[in-house]
Amino acid sequence: MSIIRKKLKKGMAYRVRVWREGKRHSKTFTRMYDAQQYEREMQLSATPDEMRFTFHQAAQEWLMRHAETHKAPTSLKTDRQMLRDYLLAAFGHLALRDVSPRQIEGLILDLMRKGLSRSTVNRNLELARAIFNFGIKRGWAVSNPVSIVGLLKTQVPPVVFWTQEEALCFLTHVEAKYEGSGRLAIPRLFRFAMNTGMRMGEILGLGWHEVDLQNRLITVRRAYCGTQRQVKETTKGWKIRHVPINSAIHDMLREMKVKRKEELVFTITGKPLDGANVTHEFQQNAVEAGVRKIRFHDLRHTYASHFMMNGGNIFHLKEILGHSDIKTTQRYAHLSKSFLVDKADTVCFRTDNVMQASFGRDAVNV
Repeated sequence: MSIIRKKLKKGMAYRVRVWREGKRHSKTFTRMYDAQQYEREMQLSATPDEMRFTFHQAAQEWLMRHAETHKAPTSLKTDRQMLRDYLLAAFGHLALRDVSPRQIEGLILDLMRKGLSRSTVNRNLELARAIFNFGIKRGWAVSNPVSIVGLLKTQVPPVVFWTQEEALCFLTHVEAKYEGSGRLAIPRLFRFAMNTGMRMGEILGLGWHEVDLQNRLITVRRAYCGTQRQVKETTKGWKIRHVPINSAIHDMLREMKVKRKEELVFTITGKPLDGANVTHEFQQNAVEAGVRKIRFHDLRHTYASHFMMNGGNIFHLKEILGHSDIKTTQRYAHLSKSFLVDKADTVCFRTDNVMQASFGRDAVNV
């Protein structure tokens, strides 16, 4: 339930929204007092079934009616695991409307004592919050205790990426190691990932019909799902994007296309490569090459970081990486040389008695 304030020409209006069995009902009042009274009456008029609806039942409904149709298989698997390991054990037996903010705080304390990171605790809280919101819309709960308590403050982790020397050292090692082995798809995949910033699933599911060598563009429209072991005709962001083909991989792709026998770009047996095996080989080769051991996904960070350090535009990078929100891409903004150098004189204390100041129309008085 919720009360929405709306300003009218003749005063204020207060609309109460009520969810019952998946349907929304609303009623508008001219006084806040009347709206609050109506909200209390609706809370007390909940059916016995609604009052007894447990968090466990709500979670199962949420999984079946929302998560299974809206979330990626990998995310769904993680949600099931968090429910099984933490949330259901904490208050799965309680009626959804009886779970209090105090119990959410107890869950946070318990998870912290078990050694879970603040980010992992927040992922559990976000899952619980989604289930409570789902229950509120169906009249099984009145309020969301997770929203009342809030999430833990966390520090954004630093971007991990290879330097140019590390990247070249790694590529030199793998290309020499796999030469003539019949498994050239592995080093070529590493080079491709480093020069496109594409996700592993997008690379493993990439077909030749999506590679336009003439126009130097890759169309990213699908991805391989390791959980379901099949290529899905969607990407993580559910949108098609285009990635440029640079000179480091153009000739490699042209040679591969001439000799191709399969529809997939990177394959050994004709089937998509196994992501776990690719990750294992990547980290093993990093150790052999004598460079820092990073995640395969950090090759995406490596591409993005060097894109910005070499003068790339952050809005272009957002489109290449397929981020839905520019805030996600801005984690790389500080790596741009112009980002800092252009602002060097924002604060400038001088000893020659010359004061320089520039006030444009964008200046802000504080």
